[in-house]
Amino acid sequence: MLKAVKNYFGEFGKLMRLPLEFWATQGLNMLFMLMYFAFATISTLHSSQDAGFSDEAAGILFGVFVFGNAALMIVLGPVVDKLGYRKTPLIAAGIITVGMLGVGVAPYSLGPTPIGQTLLVISYIIVTFGVGLMTPVVMAGTKRFSDKETQGAAYNVWYLSMNVGAILVVTIDLFRRPLANKPTVDQVLAYQDAGGNVTLLLFFAALAALCWLIVFLFIRRVEQFGASEDEKKVKGEEEKKGFVQLMREVIRDKDFKRVFWLLMITIPAHMPFVFVFVLFPKVWLRVISPDLELGFIESINPMIIVAGLILFAPVVKRFNIYWILVVGMFIGGGSILLLAIPPQWTANDTVRFLEPKTLTSLLNLARISSFN
Repeated sequence: MLKAVKNYFGEFGKLMRLPLEFWATQGLNMLFMLMYFAFATISTLHSSQDAGFSDEAAGILFGVFVFGNAALMIVLGPVVDKLGYRKTPLIAAGIITVGMLGVGVAPYSLGPTPIGQTLLVISYIIVTFGVGLMTPVVMAGTKRFSDKETQGAAYNVWYLSMNVGAILVVTIDLFRRPLANKPTVDQVLAYQDAGGNVTLLLFFAALAALCWLIVFLFIRRVEQFGASEDEKKVKGEEEKKGFVQLMREVIRDKDFKRVFWLLMITIPAHMPFVFVFVLFPKVWLRVISPDLELGFIESINPMIIVAGLILFAPVVKRFNIYWILVVGMFIGGGSILLLAIPPQWTANDTVRFLEPKTLTSLLNLARISSFN
């Protein structure tokens, strides 16, 4: 195991020769993931508390947002090839900034009115397009700014930076809670009524604007790193193709079809994780405590992922990838049963020594499903 961990970090030495654009892409990835996961954490809370949506409607709104992201990643992927690796993230970050401002300001300025709710839905659509455009450019950019020798380590860094961004979700506690060290429930509710969630959404808009700045300042050269002149010529000819032609080629590609249907088959395994991901914030605040450090609780899962990535990523190479997927899906699906343990059971003699907040944190460790 120690040798595997050493080899894992040893591969990163190869990345030192990669261009500045690669590291800018990873910085962009980290900030983008911080914004995305933090937004996902407070989305349903904001829709219910500030916009007047029911729990069901808030869940549907966020569910459509997540589905839209996944669908647009496929549809808008060829746009990256058409617009390039500089224009696309600039446009995407600009769209997200505008959308986040709309999500935050619309309910706060208009209240839980039909007009306010309509503007909120429109703002969600705007953010969905921005996220759907940004996600493939970050993933493809990791490959674009690395070569065949470094791509394995490059994608390790991509996944690592993504989860570091998710860990930084802990920063939302600074915005959600009053300035007091130990606020009362009344203080928290008063802060929320005064626009605490709006402050967070303005923070997300600022993160999107910072993503735009990173692209503007540091992503200059967009050609494939390490490509020969002939390969660059072929890439240039591909980028001149129309959107429809690119989509046809992608759909007909055998590797694309294999990956697509593999992902379709694994949807049932992902659904429980996505469901509890949407459900968790309201469970934490309503069942455990309204002044819970929501950002810290949500950051536990990516902390486990980072540790698992370092410890197990070198080891799993020795096993068949399909068996890893099957076993991982069983672990992920089974872990949800642990999260179904009622907090009231803390009154039982077997767990009386644990505070509800501590027990909740331990149960949250069961979210191992993200290891896939």
